[in-house]
Amino acid sequence: MRHVILTSCMLFLVLNGCVPHDSTIPASSSIDLPNHFYNKDPQNIVKIISTFRWWEKFHNPSLNLIMEKAFQGNFDLEIAYSRLKQAQAVNEKARAALWPSVDFEASAGRSRHKTGTSTSASTTYKAGLAASYEIDLWRKIASSHKASQFELKATEADLQAAFLTVSAQVAEAFFKAVAAKEKIALTKEIIKSYQRSADLVETRYLNGVVSALDLYQSRQNLLGAEADLPVLEGELETALNALAALTGSFPPMSELKGVNALDEPDFSFAKGMPSDLLMNRPDLKAAFLRIKALDARVAEAVAERFPSFNLLGNIWLEEQDLSRLFDFSAILWSVMASAAQPLFDAGRRKAEVELKMAELKEAVARYRQAVIEAFKEVENSLSAIKSADENHRLLKQRLQAAESSLRMALENYRSGVDTFLPVLEAQSTHARVLIGMVEAKQQRISSRIQLARALGGSWMQAVMQKRFKNE
Repeated sequence: MRHVILTSCMLFLVLNGCVPHDSTIPASSSIDLPNHFYNKDPQNIVKIISTFRWWEKFHNPSLNLIMEKAFQGNFDLEIAYSRLKQAQAVNEKARAALWPSVDFEASAGRSRHKTGTSTSASTTYKAGLAASYEIDLWRKIASSHKASQFELKATEADLQAAFLTVSAQVAEAFFKAVAAKEKIALTKEIIKSYQRSADLVETRYLNGVVSALDLYQSRQNLLGAEADLPVLEGELETALNALAALTGSFPPMSELKGVNALDEPDFSFAKGMPSDLLMNRPDLKAAFLRIKALDARVAEAVAERFPSFNLLGNIWLEEQDLSRLFDFSAILWSVMASAAQPLFDAGRRKAEVELKMAELKEAVARYRQAVIEAFKEVENSLSAIKSADENHRLLKQRLQAAESSLRMALENYRSGVDTFLPVLEAQSTHARVLIGMVEAKQQRISSRIQLARALGGSWMQAVMQKRFKNE
């Protein structure tokens, strides 16, 4: 009677695909996010959607060329793709475990027998097939395959995240290089202006109109500007080297020739709802898929504690004459079923279940944290756009005031009303504001790049296919 009950229970479990583990993972939509972002968009800007090739909205052909070059040659993308291929291989291995294993076996042996006073020798040749199959009653193998499938999808999302990161890094390095070139050009113009002032002061000094103090002050300003030039040239080299590394090449970057000044960005990105981050951010997709993978690993670890059932089968040919081995005159076969129930493992399997459960809880916490971080990144980027735009607006007004102040200081000095000190201060202020304007434009661009990165998108799929279409 007990055998009948046990067999009935086993059939019930098989027919219902019972998994001895109840999933406890949250739905991605269960994350409690606000209904809107709190930072308002700047006024009078053009809306574009970050799911498209966002960098093209800068309307800079050189940036577009370098971006495509990076997508084709960046080694971080190559590494991420190699990990994807590894995950595909792991998934294939896990899938193969769902099917029976069949091996071809062949052997030859010679034996000698002694019976009484007589001795005889014989040679035996064997060839056949051996098959084995584990009945996945508790869905242990299926759970392993399911986990590898989720990990494969997560690794693909990692590759998309790598493309998103590289696109932002390339844009940042590109505009840093352009900003450095613009600041170098401005500094050279400032040096020329300071040189003219120094020449004027020297002439007046030689004529006995001004004191030596004015002469030293004018030279001090000139030397200060000249000292800034190698620093800016170093910034340019650093940015060019970063671009070269991102594109998988060596400097110089010929694509930057002719690009000498930053354009004014006049756009932002349509940010959508906070919940859109769960669909557009590849890193969040990857984190949630890994929760599912770990949940399947828990099911696999739990199933490992249940009995295992295996079917073994052999079919072979055996002959003493090798030429007759494959005439199928004598086919032998055997079929065997086996079962094994873990009885004592010093708590190893139980500890494995607890380990996977702890890893699952950690992954859930990390996912929730990542969602909050993504929301924070968008808010920070929106705030940065607002402050950068306002800073740029005020700097424009300050530049106009600095230009007027410098003009008046020079006029007063030439007419003998003032010493050179007001000119010195006006020149320094004017130079700082000019360089600050470049940095303000760069900050406006950078804040928009960071917003594009924070919002994610879906453009990466097409770029991935183009990069790896022949692999």
